[in-house]
Amino acid sequence: MFKFLILCFIFEVSTAAVCPGSAFTDAIQTSVVTMHNNFRSQLAKGLSTIKGGATASAAKNMYQFVSFFEAKFE
Repeated sequence: MFKFLILCFIFEVSTAAVCPGSAFTDAIQTSVVTMHNNFRSQLAKGLSTIKGGATASAAKNMYQFVSFFEAKFE
């Protein structure tokens, strides 16, 4: 359920760049992207626990998530 909520936040943040009336500010967007990348980093390093209590394998090629504005202007 928590992962679903994170995905909902990411979706809302990504649409905030296109919808100027959205309640999400740049600070909230940056916070969500940072939180997502922290989870991604834990998974990529093989530090995440999966079902059954096992540790997930480390990723070989996992990219960081960037916000719409970072991707657009780089």
